[in-house]
Amino acid sequence: MLSLQAPNSTKMPRNNRENPWVDMENRILTIEESKFNTLAAEIYRWQQSVCGSFHQWCELNNYNSHNPTFLPIQFFKTHTILSIEAVGEKNTGHQPNFGTRKERERDQEHSASFLVAENHIEPYLLFESSGTTLNQPSKHWVFNPALYQRSFVNTFEQRFGNVQDLCIIGLLPAYLERKNSSLVYMVDHLINRSNHVDSGFYLYEYEKLWSLILHNENHQIPTVVFGVTFALLELAEYVNSPSAPHNQQNPPSFAHIQWIETGGMKGRGKELTRAELHDRLKTAFCTSSIESEYGMTELLSQAYTRPSDGRFQCPPWMKVMICDPMDPQDFLPWGKTGRICIIDLANLYSCSFIATDDLGKCYEDGSFEVLGRIDFSDLRGCNQLM
Repeated sequence: MLSLQAPNSTKMPRNNRENPWVDMENRILTIEESKFNTLAAEIYRWQQSVCGSFHQWCELNNYNSHNPTFLPIQFFKTHTILSIEAVGEKNTGHQPNFGTRKERERDQEHSASFLVAENHIEPYLLFESSGTTLNQPSKHWVFNPALYQRSFVNTFEQRFGNVQDLCIIGLLPAYLERKNSSLVYMVDHLINRSNHVDSGFYLYEYEKLWSLILHNENHQIPTVVFGVTFALLELAEYVNSPSAPHNQQNPPSFAHIQWIETGGMKGRGKELTRAELHDRLKTAFCTSSIESEYGMTELLSQAYTRPSDGRFQCPPWMKVMICDPMDPQDFLPWGKTGRICIIDLANLYSCSFIATDDLGKCYEDGSFEVLGRIDFSDLRGCNQLM
């Protein structure tokens, strides 16, 4: 359990005079497990002071308790979630007031206004969830894109190896057809870091993509394919068709292709459990393993499944806790099913403590499972598979 017994200071350390936030970012991305609770508590206290929406939610939920308070993910639909001290420094040199709540709210409005001004929008990224036509998308302003890049590159390479040595393929239709997708941004950055000439996005180009897969396997080229669920199923259907470039009765043995499904049916066909989906894809792609990625618009970190048991494994700066869906202050023991709450320290400039709309369970080694969606939550394009 995370302890919030941290020094009673809301000021973050500043050792680097050129960029006072570099040291904190480095502490996050090089963190040791033994120091996670201390740094998380430090960031928690600071964000509670300078992120107006988080501060108000913590006040309503007695933030001085020993258990952390997690911001409901729906706030990203209705509020600008920013830890404004850094935003104020970057845009105006303005230092926020740490006095009354009214003064903090005034400072948040002051800093947030610069995000929408045309001459100040360039330094930021805006990520939006896919949502549906009936629901308002979540919006996540990313104050420092370089921190996001370091986070997802480090996580990816810890799991799959040096990205420069891999052919990176994105099969992400629907995501490519809209703006501000954090998933597309991540995969595009990995593609650009790859040294392989065929790395790129393939939009409904199933014949071309499958021919490339066969070529890379035959030439022993390590390849990682990121695919949204419905597109992977469509590719599997193509592979099983008579027009596919090889005879499925004598399929090749794929040893150099890794598949990562990112979730999302987008209302295209019946929802499948993760086990059903992976069985179907493994049969079509002649592979023993399909990996999954757990990420969302509101987070700057991802978790990938591990081959040994299919559970998600977080990077060192990300932790999962499980709470009772009806009582956000009641945290459940290992192996019990409840609401997934995430501590993502890479969310330094927004909010690192988020209560998702996903049901799951976590284990003593830090791994976790996603078991579905909470009934009251909106359906949207993140991982909804059981």
